[in-house]
Amino acid sequence: MRVKMHVKVSTKSKRRGKRLKRRGNMSRIRANKLSVEYHFKRLYEHTNPVFTEDDRVKKLQICNVVHFRECFVCKNNNGRSIKAGDHLYECTGYRKITGEYGVSDNWNTLPVCLPCNYNYKKIPLVDGRVLDAGFNEIPNELVPPHKQHIVDTINKWKAYVAQRGAVLHFKFDDRQQSIYEEALKKYEDFVAYMEKI
Repeated sequence: MRVKMHVKVSTKSKRRGKRLKRRGNMSRIRANKLSVEYHFKRLYEHTNPVFTEDDRVKKLQICNVVHFRECFVCKNNNGRSIKAGDHLYECTGYRKITGEYGVSDNWNTLPVCLPCNYNYKKIPLVDGRVLDAGFNEIPNELVPPHKQHIVDTINKWKAYVAQRGAVLHFKFDDRQQSIYEEALKKYEDFVAYMEKI
């Protein structure tokens, strides 16, 4: 014979549970903003040539790795910390600096593990400046020796991409930019409305 036990949950605990659930839902809603940005960008982004098997082999050769689960920066090849690699030209991260968006395809990714992903493009120069190799052209004579292979790899890949007629970034025209900003504003208004409920 089973005995049912009733545990009385206080009203305070119930309210706390609802708050946590609501906070979790709002986090998911806010995270969808990134999805809105990516999908909207895809409507207008530049169409690159098809990324072929020869391009894949060339990328492995330029990055000096055996397969794409190996990080070209630290040569970590356990494969656990690399999913799709890193966007060389950030999809939305450089927009405020350059006014351009990164293309989201195989032309714009490099095999980089998660620990290296945070700072491998930030290159400290011998003159004291720090430049981002994702969108800056970095002169080789200013690169310290321990960062030279990273800059060389990035420059070789950019040159190969250009040679193949592909691009890593693009810019909206004025009409597209205003539509995009309006769509994001509507999304942010929706999030603000949901937070009041």
